[in-house]
Amino acid sequence: MKPGRLNAGLHHLSQIETGEEPSNLEEGLPDAQLFMMRIVDSHFSYIIHFLTTGRAPEGYMSQKKKELVVHAVDFSEIARNLYKMGANKILRRYVPDFEQNSILVKAHGGVAGVNYAGNMTSQKILHKGLWWPMLHKDCKAYCRVCDACQ
Repeated sequence: MKPGRLNAGLHHLSQIETGEEPSNLEEGLPDAQLFMMRIVDSHFSYIIHFLTTGRAPEGYMSQKKKELVVHAVDFSEIARNLYKMGANKILRRYVPDFEQNSILVKAHGGVAGVNYAGNMTSQKILHKGLWWPMLHKDCKAYCRVCDACQ
């Protein structure tokens, strides 16, 4: 099928003269600041800055800029959240410090009240598409101090 035949009706509508002057698309867009990520903790603030602005933070020398680019390859910013591509090619949302404890409580205790070991707790969190740098260590530490597990 020819490219113009698929949407012939819509193509016809796009050709109708309206008498309006063409406008610049960027005029109707909100400020770029609305799309900036809110940094809630200092982890990865340099990567968030790089992903949202496309530039390294001020004061970075060339070697540090290269390291930043290499480190930022695994990260993406989607809908104001930071995601990291895991070794198994699954995107997982970075969990800021203030959310980590509540996630640990829910993953460890579960709905049925079953207390999982540290490794199983971290696997449940990863399976839900969440991640933070010290996830495995935090899960093991949480299980060691859990009253119900002792």
